[in-house]
Formats: sequence, structure tokens, C-alpha cells
Amino acid sequence: MIQTKPVSFELMQGVGYIKVRNFESGSGDGINSAIDTLVSEGAKGIIFDVRDNPGGLLSELMKALDKILPEGDLFVSADKQGHENVRTSDASCVRLPMVVLMNENSYSAAEFFAAALSEYHWATLVGTHTTGKARSQINIVLSDGSALHLSTNSYLTPDRTDLAKTGGLKPDIETDLSKDEERAFVSGTLSHDRDGQFTAAMNEINVLISK
Repeated sequence: MIQTKPVSFELMQGVGYIKVRNFESGSGDGINSAIDTLVSEGAKGIIFDVRDNPGGLLSELMKALDKILPEGDLFVSADKQGHENVRTSDASCVRLPMVVLMNENSYSAAEFFAAALSEYHWATLVGTHTTGKARSQINIVLSDGSALHLSTNSYLTPDRTDLAKTGGLKPDIETDLSKDEERAFVSGTLSHDRDGQFTAAMNEINVLISK
């Protein structure tokens, strides 16, 4: 078994950078703790990096969104009859300029995280177009030990957007990595100063901070 921390963070030139590798167990508290630490250290803005984040648990996603966003709808689950189950946020929120770094592999909860912050006008999206996943699944274990993995509900963004039907999420600032950057990014050896998408995010967050 290989265990990795889902969240890491650092403060760079007054900007908080939070890398969210997945939304598995502990990620929600990890994001919230990172925000609190960065704010206490004087962060004037925050970049969330959810590139190549495959998603994870709804409960962890809700913990992070509830802390970041103001009062209102957060997550809408709908069955085939159109009946909605709505999760909401309280009035407490984080009021700082924000950017979300995303790419075509920002999937499921990661894609939804970016969409929610965008719809609340809480963050600028930087990177490449996401895939578009808006279905939740259940596992049904059979008597012989095999299982069925079924999509049973659709989920909608706070503005009731079905990301599967819209074909994913379009960034506000579209920028791709070069082939060399992509290889280094996948291998985990791409430094910030060689990361064109990170540079674009830093430029944008500094513009937002200066307003």
C-alpha cells in the first residue's frame, strides 16, 4: 500500500498555492487547514491546483466548498424523475482573490470544485478544457464476488449546469503545456518556473490582487 498526502501547500511571494491531488479521505480538512495557515501567514490570494486530480469523495468536496463559498446552493443531485437533493453552504466564506488551475484530467469532484468557484464568481479558471463528468455511481456486489458499477444519478452545479451535457468546463484563460512541460509534469519534475500554466495562474492572481 502506498499512501500519499492529498493536499500540499506553500506561500510564494504573498500568494498561497494549494495542490489538491485528489478528494479522497482527509482532503477536505487538508484544504481548509491549508487555507487557514496561508491566510495567517499573510496570503493575499490563493491558487488551487487540481490538474490531474481524478476526483474522490463528495463529503470531502463539500467540506472545502462550504468553507470557501458564501451562503447558497453547492451541489445538486437529481434522479431520473428530476427530483433534486440540494446541499448548501453557510454564510461563512473566504474572501480572497482565487485562481483554479485545471486541465483535461481534472475529473469528477475536481472539475466540480472549479465549476462551483467559477459560478459564484469566486475564482478565475486557468488551464485547459475539462472532460465533463456529471454522473454519480454505486457499487452492487454480487454473490459470486463480482460487482456492477452503475451510474444512478446526475449531479448539477450550483447554477444547475450538467457538465456532461455541456461537454466539460472551459477555462477563462486557456493555456496548455508544451510537450516537454507535459512530460515533466506527469513525472513530477516540473518546477514552477518552467510550468507555463502555473506562470499564467500567478500572473492572473497578481492582477486580481492589485485590483
